Amino acid sequence: MTAHHVTDDTALNVVTWHVSTYSGSGQNCVEHGRRLDGIELVRDTKARDQGTLAFPTGSWSAFIEAVKQGAFPALSTAS
Repeated sequence: MTAHHVTDDTALNVVTWHVSTYSGSGQNCVEHGRRLDGIELVRDTKARDQGTLAFPTGSWSAFIEAVKQGAFPALSTAS
C-alpha cells in the first residue's frame, strides 16, 4: 500500500471527514475522508495541521478488509 503525505488543505477537496467509531473516548482518534476524485484520506484528529495521508481507494479498501479479517491483531486489541 502506498500512502502520500498531503499538507495543502486546499488540495484535499474532502466532502466530509468522519471520526473512527473505534476511537472511544477520543484519546486516539483518526479521521477518514474521501476526496471528490475518490482518493481516501486519513489524519490524526489531534494534529490536523501535521498533514494527511492519501491512499488510492483500492489500497484503502484492502487495508480495511485486512483489519476486519484480523491481519493486524494489535489493532484489534488497542484501547
